[in-house]
Amino acid sequence: AKSLIVEWLTIDKFNIDLNWELASIYILEKDYSKAEIIYKDLLLVHNDNQEILKKLGYILAISQKYELSIEIYKKAYSQDEKDLDLVNMLANLTFHIERFAEAINYSKIVLKDHPRDIEVLSLMWDSYKFLEMNNEAIEAYKKVLELHPYDENIRGLVVELEQIEHDKIIKQQEDEEKAKIEAEQLEQERLNNLVEN
Repeated sequence: AKSLIVEWLTIDKFNIDLNWELASIYILEKDYSKAEIIYKDLLLVHNDNQEILKKLGYILAISQKYELSIEIYKKAYSQDEKDLDLVNMLANLTFHIERFAEAINYSKIVLKDHPRDIEVLSLMWDSYKFLEMNNEAIEAYKKVLELHPYDENIRGLVVELEQIEHDKIIKQQEDEEKAKIEAEQLEQERLNNLVEN
């Protein structure tokens, strides 16, 4: 079948259907670089074709070309901001390359329409955790607990994060008290020096 498709493509190089079929064969064979070339060639003629952009983004992600994949998915998303599959891919890819703030933004978009999506909530809370935005992570965990009230692992994570936040507040208060005492001591020393002179 592959040789027949290649033969037909010599007659009509940019035939979308034949190129789809050939790219699908390459994907099954795990020859992603050839599928990538096909999709890039198709974009030369059909540069705004949403399906080609999505397939190219997918192939780039499989090939671990994450930055390029994100750019392609962003272009596709700019054409159709209602496509939640694209947004979900962007959330996952940006999380994977540790662009956590972007992952949070994309996650929020998905959650507007699918507020009970555990996978996206998980990605969002992990992003908050990596950014040390523990209060936001706690809120995301609590949403998951509403959906899975008996999940002891999540309950344990909430308690752990709440303890971390509590410890941060105590440390901040101690640091402020210490700074206040030091400032008072410096002021007292200054006054003592003035009295002595």
